[in-house]
Amino acid sequence: MLDLVRERRPPFNPEEVAAEFADVLYDYRCMTVTGDAYAAEWPPASFARHGIKYRASDRIKSELYLDLLPMINAGRIDLLDNPRLFNQLIRLERRTGRGNNKDTIDHPRGDHDDVANAAAGALTLTGVGRKEPMRISSQTLRRSEQIRRSDLLDATTPPTPRGSWRYQLDLHSAVDPYAREAHRQLRKRWGYS
Repeated sequence: MLDLVRERRPPFNPEEVAAEFADVLYDYRCMTVTGDAYAAEWPPASFARHGIKYRASDRIKSELYLDLLPMINAGRIDLLDNPRLFNQLIRLERRTGRGNNKDTIDHPRGDHDDVANAAAGALTLTGVGRKEPMRISSQTLRRSEQIRRSDLLDATTPPTPRGSWRYQLDLHSAVDPYAREAHRQLRKRWGYS
């Protein structure tokens, strides 16, 4: 989940913005920030004055966008309702290189993608939304084996007609695991068992 998006548009004092963003990072207990290598040594030095370590990303923005797209399409991440973020993401263009057939994603000429780039970096570099290997607990495996065995038993018994009360009870118990016991007690009380 993306929790915060901040942007400062020019004109601004870069030192004041670094101090403001360092305060936000402290609020989140974040002592390291990752960014691009655009301004050479200025960002690391400026953030270091405020106790924040600045690390240049080893990935370019096209790679970040390429990793972000499947996360968005699969619904594995939540974006903020930020019009600037949505506009920048929507306006991104995918281009294929002529000689190397390598995809690049960038903003159209004259546009900006600073907010989209920061969001893509935050979501992909932290691992949010990545598919983790499925872990199945031993309890779930035991339950699965019980269901498989009951399915094998059900396959040997004749099907129940749809209009009967047993068919309706079986449908209900498939939805509610406690319903089977409750219905057994009701049938006993009413003299059906």
